[in-house]
Amino acid sequence: MELGESSAEGAAREVWEEAQARVLVGSLLGVYEIPHINQVNIIYHAPMLGPECAPGAESEAVALFAWDDIPWEHLAFPSVRWSLERFRAGEGPDVFAAAQPSAVRSAAG
Repeated sequence: MELGESSAEGAAREVWEEAQARVLVGSLLGVYEIPHINQVNIIYHAPMLGPECAPGAESEAVALFAWDDIPWEHLAFPSVRWSLERFRAGEGPDVFAAAQPSAVRSAAG
């Protein structure tokens, strides 16, 4: 996210930057904390507003796939797979921490 934008606005911006697609950001699918790479992935259900898409500056290729044709082994982030699987199963939002410490300590110790 950029300063001053909501997570939904950031999601729409990221879709545009990565895939040159316009979307309508809807319900939350998942929040995935991945501390070993310093990321938090917030994933929304966001239908495209049209079929237009193209690789953005940070993408090698983009394409639309039928469910059975999704190249699962080539998805960039496991959190995308997890969210898609939850969406397909009709499950609610997922909150997942990749590594769960036995105790969380404050900065003061």
